[in-house]
Amino acid sequence: MRWFTASLLALAVVAPASASRPLPTSALGGQGEVYRALTGSYETLFPGGALAPAGTRVLALDVIGPEKVDRWVVPGTEGAEVETSAAVVFESRSQTLYVVWTTNYNLVNSRISVVGFHDGIWGEPIEIVGDPFSLKSSPRIAVTRDTMVSHESGGGPVTLDRTILHALWWEEGGLGERILYSPLVLVDGEFVGDKPLLALHSLDGSLDEGYPAEPSAAVTRELALAPALDEGDGPNRLIASFALPRSGRLTVVELEPVPLELARLADSARAHVVEVGARACAGDTTMKIGDSARAHIVEVGRNDFHSSVIRHVAAGAAEALASIELGQACPSLEEHAASAEGLVIESAMDALRNGLLKKASSARAHIVEVGRSVPQGTVHKIRVLQTADRPAPPSGAGETHVFASPDGRRSLVAWRAPLGVAFVESRDESSWSEPVLLRTDDQLDVEEAIALLRRRIAER
Repeated sequence: MRWFTASLLALAVVAPASASRPLPTSALGGQGEVYRALTGSYETLFPGGALAPAGTRVLALDVIGPEKVDRWVVPGTEGAEVETSAAVVFESRSQTLYVVWTTNYNLVNSRISVVGFHDGIWGEPIEIVGDPFSLKSSPRIAVTRDTMVSHESGGGPVTLDRTILHALWWEEGGLGERILYSPLVLVDGEFVGDKPLLALHSLDGSLDEGYPAEPSAAVTRELALAPALDEGDGPNRLIASFALPRSGRLTVVELEPVPLELARLADSARAHVVEVGARACAGDTTMKIGDSARAHIVEVGRNDFHSSVIRHVAAGAAEALASIELGQACPSLEEHAASAEGLVIESAMDALRNGLLKKASSARAHIVEVGRSVPQGTVHKIRVLQTADRPAPPSGAGETHVFASPDGRRSLVAWRAPLGVAFVESRDESSWSEPVLLRTDDQLDVEEAIALLRRRIAER
């Protein structure tokens, strides 16, 4: 058996709380149940069980109901490897709990794994190895979902349901300390198979240059090991926060899946530019790339987007393409087409987000392909935009938490102090407030203090 049921009292006896052990990660389910992940020896967590050797360290999941607790072994953790950390998130639309954890084979080899749990049934674990000769820690996970109606030839409309599991973690290996992000795409519940790895600290390359010879003392080990993944100011926007000693800075980036309809439109625009450009380069003088692209974008996108949005996007693409001199551009049509594809995505997402009368962000976003669904011919992309980058704040040596505002512009860093929880808040792009101490006692415990600070940054 992979699980057992116990009364709450018996569970407390079997697995007593330890003051030195971090609180297990937990999430609230759709029916009021509480999910809790914890690690320990198999014989302690599952007394009398026969699934693994008694001394094997495993990852377990508790499902805590009003009258009983069901405990499960997380699949893939029954071996001799050591599970060191875990995080969970409950996705309400699918009523599915997702678990992400770190498995260490030894002091230098590790992997990240993600698995779903729904109605007592485990999904197939997805393993992310990346650099196998690295130490991974502090995994975080978030889930986004969206749909697209696809009109298949010869049939009626087909709805595609996309779930993206966003995994984030800290890693240290031959390339130094890094913050890695992997968006795992499932379409209609099936994993598309791609496991992209994005180093969030170096997407534009500039963060790998100009570092001081010695790591900055401003970033404590505890702060470096506290990357955060929070909800943004939109239904599918996420905010990632992280700090690395070699940069001495705390960076915040926004992660947002490109809507399926928009990815399809941009991919179609790219292909159209290549086709029309090739005909123009072959001597067809009736072909005007900019005008043709404008008409194509409006025609393809008119069923999925408001007319004002699609006209705005088409006009921007036409203006950018009108300046191309075909004689010079013919050898690099793919490059121009890729630029047009990116422009379609950028302008549409800014328009959909801010409204046409608002100024788009001046920061340059990165549009990254993270997977392809071969049967549907669908391309999956993520928009990554840096929203803040400031010197890291002073912080203590206690357990550390990093929080960001929903728009990613402001940050708060909190850490355990001898008398409670201390915190600082960002003031502007380069400065922080003086540390403030929240004293914890019988009236305010640590969990409540952290919850107050999370709410503070979210509401201000």
